Amino acid sequence: MKMKIKIIVIFFLSMLPFCFYSCEYDEMDEFAGEDAIAFVNTKEQLSFIANPDAEKETMIIPMRIIGLAKDYDRVINVEAIKDHAQTNAPDSHYKILHGTVKAGEYEGKLHVDVYNAPNLKEHVDSLRLRVIPSKDFQPGNKENSEVLLIWTAKLVQPSTWNAMRFFFCARYSSNVYRAIIASCGITEFWYYLAGPDGTRVSEAEGHVLARKFGNWVRAYNAAHPGEPYRHDDGQYAGEEIIPIH
Repeated sequence: MKMKIKIIVIFFLSMLPFCFYSCEYDEMDEFAGEDAIAFVNTKEQLSFIANPDAEKETMIIPMRIIGLAKDYDRVINVEAIKDHAQTNAPDSHYKILHGTVKAGEYEGKLHVDVYNAPNLKEHVDSLRLRVIPSKDFQPGNKENSEVLLIWTAKLVQPSTWNAMRFFFCARYSSNVYRAIIASCGITEFWYYLAGPDGTRVSEAEGHVLARKFGNWVRAYNAAHPGEPYRHDDGQYAGEEIIPIH
């Protein structure tokens, strides 16, 4: 019995180097092939509500590589999925510009011009894009190889509302968003995630903006005694808007 145990232990120890080699080989092999690229988010949206007279806006879509940084700029290729059920924008309503990962970086940006068509005051344009191979990248993981772009001139809940609700008002409505735009001049609040320019709002900056919003609401209420600023739609329609600050 002792001899059998000794043989098993010797066999196990003799196999350990092969196990470590196999793990090391797998990790190296993961990046031995072509680098890949994927979208950071699966949906991006834009509203012309803050700039209604603009002819167009450029949507900047963040992307992330799966692989290693290089010492030269690399090109990202995408295409419109025109036959997808979620694509309704005609070709004249958008223009895919360029996608680039800068030298030494692991994140890139795709630029797409979207146009402020007259019907967007009552309509929402949408476009589904997918990554296609380029000389530098293959499509990345399937879940993030496509993105849905949405743009309109209507007021739509901002993509960063999850951060806004902890600074401005815990409950959303179109009137809350209108007051944020009017008092702070912002349409998004990049606190948890970095914005298209790579920056974030600090906590101190967030409180400053939140106080501007609160002061705007209080000024409205003072100018309209007995008729406080209220939620105009959604679950809390008709209720008074209560600023956090």
